[in-house]
Amino acid sequence: HTFNCGGYALGTFSWYCPSYDEDAWGFLEDWSWGFMKQVTQMAVNKMLNDFDNLRLIHQMHELLENEYAVAFRVSSDGDFHYIRQINGEHWEHKCGGSFIRSMNEAEVFTTNWCDRYDGPIILFAVEFE
Repeated sequence: HTFNCGGYALGTFSWYCPSYDEDAWGFLEDWSWGFMKQVTQMAVNKMLNDFDNLRLIHQMHELLENEYAVAFRVSSDGDFHYIRQINGEHWEHKCGGSFIRSMNEAEVFTTNWCDRYDGPIILFAVEFE
């Protein structure tokens, strides 16, 4: 259990935080939607810079045969979370150092994940290595 949701979803199997500046996460008690969008964009830029096999997509049908989908969003308390598509409508996620858990596609595209992650949903295509 030495990796978090980012390490699992992005295939690094190490702890991955999408922030350039650790102080950018969690320093406000109640983030505004605009601030959440700014932090999300900062995280997206960091991920695209860190991973050559990652690209933004807007809809699931944009995936190529050699790619899987990853959904990402931040929470209003300053945390972040990733969910990885395994096959078809099956998704999995890992909360911190806990075990991998299943999530169905309807849950992925809900108003929040785990009653916590409520920022904009960002979709990525990750090329299989």
